[in-house]
Amino acid sequence: MKAIIENFVFKRQSQVLCVGIFLVNRNEWRISVIRARIQNNEISIVSAVEDLKELKEAGDILDRDIPVILHIDGWGVLAKDNGTENNAIPIDNHEFFFKEYPKPDGSGSYFSIIRTDLLKSIIDFCSSASLNITGLYLGPFNVALLAPFIEERKEIKAGKWKVTLNNGCINSFSAEGIENGSVYDIGGDTVTSGLLPLYASIVAFFSGERENNHLIAKSREEFVFGRLVKYISIGSLSMILILLLLNFFIWDSLRNKNTELTYEVARNEQLLSQLSEKEKEFRVKENLVIQYIGTNSKTHFSWYADKLCSTLPSGIRLTLLDIQPLIKKLKTGIAIEYKNRQIEVEGDARNMSEISDWVKLIDREKWAKQVELISFFTDNDQATGHFKLQIKY
Repeated sequence: MKAIIENFVFKRQSQVLCVGIFLVNRNEWRISVIRARIQNNEISIVSAVEDLKELKEAGDILDRDIPVILHIDGWGVLAKDNGTENNAIPIDNHEFFFKEYPKPDGSGSYFSIIRTDLLKSIIDFCSSASLNITGLYLGPFNVALLAPFIEERKEIKAGKWKVTLNNGCINSFSAEGIENGSVYDIGGDTVTSGLLPLYASIVAFFSGERENNHLIAKSREEFVFGRLVKYISIGSLSMILILLLLNFFIWDSLRNKNTELTYEVARNEQLLSQLSEKEKEFRVKENLVIQYIGTNSKTHFSWYADKLCSTLPSGIRLTLLDIQPLIKKLKTGIAIEYKNRQIEVEGDARNMSEISDWVKLIDREKWAKQVELISFFTDNDQATGHFKLQIKY
């Protein structure tokens, strides 16, 4: 689980810092620093300084928020080929720290060796400068990773070492001084021989090589834990932001819905108010109708019309039947007045006797209280006479 978490954290690092310490002697050091980044699987140098007397001279290159690889070379660092019988290394000696570099052809390993107390003092020095050491390399052997950029069987200078590469691995190496340095073009970056092992250490980091030793375990764990906390914090903040945005959109939607419902309620209240007013107007008119017409079934206009027609002689033709006629013509702003409980009838009859007989028939009806012939006149050009009756009920 620990390895999975470390791999998760380191794979998300786009920049790395390699601090190189070259030991002139136990008390005199030369410090070099490379800061590099990877983008679209291409490694490029951001900035680099070398041959410093103090670490603080590196300035802004030292970013405490990115992983740091430590490369050590010079006095006190031995390089051995364990592939030959006469050069066997007793790796169980705890006074020394051994860094193994297996040969690609499986014929053995190269070893870089440094005294454990010296290595601890260098790591403590880096820790005092707040550098989280996550990787450790010694000597020239990681330079083999740069073989694709270097001509076959050509001697190259890597720090204090003269190295020959063949088929992607170191064929031979020998110690020299740091004088007479060279410059190399590695993937478009200009790298000096003094920085070449540091650059190779960066390539190893971005290639997925992970250091696993107890001397840098604490520093490595602190970096991984710090980055993990940061990722979790960012994730938590992002989640909170998403929840806040979601809450805002939901609240905004509910607010808009509430506004719409409030508008609908207000509109419905207005409609109910209008309906109430219309009901009041209807009741007023209904009362007027009841007042002048009545609610008894026997006072309905159709009932009186049926009664009159049932008694109507065949020789009489009606031209007007007006139940509760108006007293005056309708005018705006003038109250409507009716002739209450009266019926006016006009029509044509062939003679006066038919009208008299009909008046008698109506007068016999229980609902009819008074029947009066208002007028009757004939026209010499017509065979019939025109009459007008008034009936009270």
